[in-house]
Amino acid sequence: MLLPQIFLRRWRQRKKANSYSLALALRPMRRSTFLPDMKELGKVDGLLQAGDIILCTGETIGAKVITKGQKLLNDNARSSHVALIHADFVCVDAMPGDGVTNRLVSEVLTKVKPDWRVIRCKKLTQEHTDAVYRACAYYLAQPYKILPSKKPMKTAAYCSELARKVFLHTGITGIGIPNDSVLTPGRFDDLVDNHPEWEDVTEQVRPAIDFCMKYPELMKVSARLMIEGLKLNRKRFEERKEQVQQIQLLASRKKIPKEKAKEMIKAIREIENDMNHKFWDHSKAKPQFTSDAKALSESAKLFGITPHFLTLLSSTRARNAFTKSESPDLRLSVAAAVAESSAVTPARSASVPIA
Repeated sequence: MLLPQIFLRRWRQRKKANSYSLALALRPMRRSTFLPDMKELGKVDGLLQAGDIILCTGETIGAKVITKGQKLLNDNARSSHVALIHADFVCVDAMPGDGVTNRLVSEVLTKVKPDWRVIRCKKLTQEHTDAVYRACAYYLAQPYKILPSKKPMKTAAYCSELARKVFLHTGITGIGIPNDSVLTPGRFDDLVDNHPEWEDVTEQVRPAIDFCMKYPELMKVSARLMIEGLKLNRKRFEERKEQVQQIQLLASRKKIPKEKAKEMIKAIREIENDMNHKFWDHSKAKPQFTSDAKALSESAKLFGITPHFLTLLSSTRARNAFTKSESPDLRLSVAAAVAESSAVTPARSASVPIA
């Protein structure tokens, strides 16, 4: 019995030693495949700057149509898409469906022609970096809409329109970006080819682009803190916006005093004004109490039910029957309370300013 145990022990030791040797042999390969060397990382750090613009042409039929259409106005036009460097390897970009979001450089340059370019405004210096950061964050979650407009759109954006608004936000002038004519991606091709305040830095930043394309998963992990942090800021902003709407609603129903509503909304506005990042739909204007019809619609949307259902709840009998029921759905209970306060006279239903 002792001899088989000795052989078994030796076999296990050899297996363990072989596994360890295999791990040692594979470790350099895994490192070179998935993780960059610190020297490699140091060589690309700082090559891309906030405000750099990526010009590229997609491989889709739509991209080809855009490129050919632009050539009617500008022979030098060759780009169908524009993306702006927000910070390091993260872009701010306007895309159909997603609207304005943060995307990695590797995501922007996936499925595009290899003749992409990176251009830089010479007037954009280190002192403008913070302004670019804030401007890029400012337009996050703006809807995507291709609506050629001579003036910058306030509530929507497409790729080149977004770049225009970010640069206008910084206050830099004399760089050839128009504020009174339709802007297309091809216009940026024309700027870098002909305007003295723009330069092509493609070869200068190519090592950084190659680094992003080589380690996309690493870039995703390193950028997660920034991207998720801005998403959280945006979510908190939307929550405060809903709070203001609810305060206005309750004040219009005289559920809370008007002066109390003013104080509550003022406190929320002060919080927003102290935030480092503000957003495009942040309003500094004095809020208005909404009318009954509009308030009813907004409440229904907020609580996820139909305005018709809220209207039915305005009946005293229906309200009493509903509120006394042991419904597990808290949203409907709150909606019932809101609907209860909707039985007001026409004099109370008018829009009343807070101040």
